[in-house]
Amino acid sequence: MLWSIIIPPIIFFISLSIMNICDKKYSDNKKKDASKSTMKNLAAALGCLICAMVLLSAVTSVGMIDGDSGISLIGSALTSAAVFGAVLSKRYKAPRISAFLKKSAICACVILAAEVLIFNGKSFTSQKTDQVLSTSDITIGSNAEISADNDISVTGDSDMKMYNIPEDARVLLVSLDAEGGSSTPFDVKLSMTDKNFSTQDILVQHKRTCGRYSELSLCFEPYEKLNSLTLTLSGVTKTINIHKIRALSAVPYSFSNLRFILLYIIVIGCLAIKTFGFYAVDYDRKKRSHVIAVASVIVLCTLSGFCLRQPNQESRPYTGTEKYTDDPFAMTLDAFEKDQVYLDLDADPALDELENVYDSGLRGNSQAFAYWDLAYYNSKYYSYFGVAPVLTFYYPYYKLTGKLPTLAMANNFYTVIGILFMCLTVLAALKLLKIKPKLLLLLLMLPTATATMGFWTLGNEIDRYTLPTISGLCFLMISLFTGMTACTTAKKKLKPVLLIIGGTALALSVASRPTVALCGAVLVPFFIGILLDKKEKLGYRLGLAASFVAPLIAGAALIMKYNAARFGSPFDFGAAYQLTVSDIHANTLRLSNLPSAIYHYFLQAPKSKTSFPFFETGFNGLENYGSYVYAVMGFGALTLPVILFGILLQPQAFGPKTKELTDRYRRWFLAICLAMSVFLAWADFCLGGFITHYLFDIMPLMTFAAMIGIFRGCSKPSAHKSRYVLSGISMALTVVFIFGQLFNWGEGTIMKHFPSLIDTLEDAVIFWK
Repeated sequence: MLWSIIIPPIIFFISLSIMNICDKKYSDNKKKDASKSTMKNLAAALGCLICAMVLLSAVTSVGMIDGDSGISLIGSALTSAAVFGAVLSKRYKAPRISAFLKKSAICACVILAAEVLIFNGKSFTSQKTDQVLSTSDITIGSNAEISADNDISVTGDSDMKMYNIPEDARVLLVSLDAEGGSSTPFDVKLSMTDKNFSTQDILVQHKRTCGRYSELSLCFEPYEKLNSLTLTLSGVTKTINIHKIRALSAVPYSFSNLRFILLYIIVIGCLAIKTFGFYAVDYDRKKRSHVIAVASVIVLCTLSGFCLRQPNQESRPYTGTEKYTDDPFAMTLDAFEKDQVYLDLDADPALDELENVYDSGLRGNSQAFAYWDLAYYNSKYYSYFGVAPVLTFYYPYYKLTGKLPTLAMANNFYTVIGILFMCLTVLAALKLLKIKPKLLLLLLMLPTATATMGFWTLGNEIDRYTLPTISGLCFLMISLFTGMTACTTAKKKLKPVLLIIGGTALALSVASRPTVALCGAVLVPFFIGILLDKKEKLGYRLGLAASFVAPLIAGAALIMKYNAARFGSPFDFGAAYQLTVSDIHANTLRLSNLPSAIYHYFLQAPKSKTSFPFFETGFNGLENYGSYVYAVMGFGALTLPVILFGILLQPQAFGPKTKELTDRYRRWFLAICLAMSVFLAWADFCLGGFITHYLFDIMPLMTFAAMIGIFRGCSKPSAHKSRYVLSGISMALTVVFIFGQLFNWGEGTIMKHFPSLIDTLEDAVIFWK
């Protein structure tokens, strides 16, 4: 209640200062009646704010458990500022600003009241029962014990049965934390027995947490008499200390600053867009305000990559004797340092005695030791993963520090650089294709593309499989940006430099993950256009072509030489020799796999799950492939709302056929995007199968196609209001979906960097329980 009394007067005096400043800045013809009415209105607003906030605080104090905290400082300050801003705006001749601030103030008051009365409505109770359960009323299961300070220490999967629960209790508030501050996510479930199920425990609540000083509220509604409650912890990898279990009649009151701020930002954002007509503003790359706005969003997108940095990473020592078998890239560097192409690992002679060493069943039955998922060829181990990360990050890092980086360091490096060049590529593509989008849609598309192209997902999942993909995407974006910029720049000396960089980057993309590099095919029509441009001399045109092709051919030649040195063929990358779940030699291109590929890569829906955020990229395999197919977790491209909506707008993206060269370039670009997406999905499925990081081989192309569809389909908001609104909604839902699925990766960087975030978000979103 304290902030309800203190904050409004403080904002009141700040408003007076602002009024004096504005009076000096604006001339009299820009001011309305400068009488004492403004002061009266401010004073009246102050009185109303104090009364309203004190009333709301009194309601929480009287009717809710832990309700004495009342309205938070942030909630009180933002609401007061909005109200006083609306009052002050009436003093000046700015009708649109005045209307905007008035609506903002109303919305702030409504959201504040809703936060207290609706979002915390579950906290209303007449009994205010609040009892700490005694350990004598708790039966401890296996892997748990009561410590000297009366905490319950859980070292593994365990359960606790609780009796003598207060009759009107409806909530358990469990205070716990993991040893070391946080853990990998584990499940906390609450079951109960009552008069309806007196002999069988019925699961009533399920939450997933990292145990970062968590207070979990678990609700239950027994039928008549409650017999017992059972708290189950599963997936425990660290010691979990349960400090206190409170039985309450309602969930304790808690003003959520996160929910209040997010709702307020969304509401005033929508109001500003509508009031000031931001939705109709065309993007102008030469306008300073537009450049600043776009640059700011690019910076935010790039900074999001740093948020995926895995904490507590330290360089690894390297003397030549270490065996970092968890990192094939570090082992490849070690092999290069020893002037060999095979890894310095000893092979079990028993492997050569097997009829088929690539049959995982035979390997398992023979008890022969084998390193998992490395290539095994002629009694030697090799890494079949792309070598580009070794050359462009591991080696420079080693030469500069004398130590080796970790997978997480390398992954985050390519994530951040990739996001930056992805944003620049979007801008370069718009300039190349001469598309003039609405500024608002462009600002929304940049973070959406960051999500859809896989930078967040791959940056969150750190392992040997995702690093080649994120590295390939990073170099692909550099190649596309430089290639597209070379096609549009008027500086003749700059063109070959950009093309050399582009060709080199594309070669490195091939050396990371060849299927990702195939997305570079979208540049082909524009490069053909350069060669056929008779305005330039033939020698200059051939020189430009050589600038791009020469480094690409040189890179390809080095890759083929490396392949031949390892596997005897320049076209053999070694994937067929991996010791994994199946014999990869059995994977061949089959046209009959096309329908299955389309299902998995384009149509497969995410699965529901029993805990927040209630969806995951789970297994949705089929059982009619005709042969073994590696199909694991993932989702289809068209299940992302923005991709689906953008693909539906492809008629607008292609547009009517004309003889304009720009229109032909755009249609060729789109045709390559769509055709290559289908081809890559089919090839990936036939030769590798389906898993989430395979999907991002096609997502750059799908994102470009969807982006063009949305930008061209929403070029006239006044004529297509619903289309414009649906575009914005589809982008927002896509970002929410991609962000939400990050929490399903237990070892993901987002959970390690922000271990309490999932608890905070669940409390903010699931407000009714």
